[in-house]
Amino acid sequence: MSTKFRIDSQTLTGFLTLIKTDEYPVNITQAGWEVDYPDRGSFMFMSGKLKKESFVEYPSITKTETIVITNGGFLMNYLSRFSGTVELTVMDKEILIASESKTGFYRLGVLDQSEQNDMNEKTKLTPNISFEKIFKVPVSIFTSSTKDASLLKKERFRLSIEGNVFQVAVGDNDFKLVEKKKLDGEFNNVTSTYGALLKEIFSSLEGEVEIGLKTYYPLRVSQTTKTGKITYILAPIDEKSEVEEKTEENKTEKKEE
Repeated sequence: MSTKFRIDSQTLTGFLTLIKTDEYPVNITQAGWEVDYPDRGSFMFMSGKLKKESFVEYPSITKTETIVITNGGFLMNYLSRFSGTVELTVMDKEILIASESKTGFYRLGVLDQSEQNDMNEKTKLTPNISFEKIFKVPVSIFTSSTKDASLLKKERFRLSIEGNVFQVAVGDNDFKLVEKKKLDGEFNNVTSTYGALLKEIFSSLEGEVEIGLKTYYPLRVSQTTKTGKITYILAPIDEKSEVEEKTEENKTEKKEE
């Protein structure tokens, strides 16, 4: 494969910034570039789309091709050296990045057949889950809650709906209510707790996001922009299991004493 694309460097960097993992496949399709991948290490699923309309020039694609980004952070930092429109020549093992004043190479990941099969299986794990509560809130409801330096150290977000009010609380064991917003419509009460990765997700987003929330259920955060769409599905923290584990640990320690 040797395919050329032209795109504004900031548009591509912005897309890469939203992807919260450092190794992932990018599917080059007729409609644009797509990432659909579970990051098992952080218990998060991620789906991103960069529409072909976001490119200055997009070639005719007759068959979906997959390239593997193995060091997304490096590629993002590398792109920051370029400004304006860049030309990307995507080949089997590397991407040639060129602008009017600079040229450089980024080496793609090379997988053997077993690794490719494993990658293909992973990308089939798209969560097919439904949410009782889907609503929109401004990103600021999360980012403003972390302005307090003491809250930045906290590792958990508790999200809840009481009546028609969405609430964000931050804490470790004792949670402090930091933000709330009245929602349109009728809702049943729901509560679920998520880890510190939620802070990182929202640090890259702006404007308004769509939230899918359910008690003791994965959280879906989705945002559609002019350039494409990004969706995160983050596993909840099972606080009940943690309490049971700590109880068992205490029992074991007492027996040993």
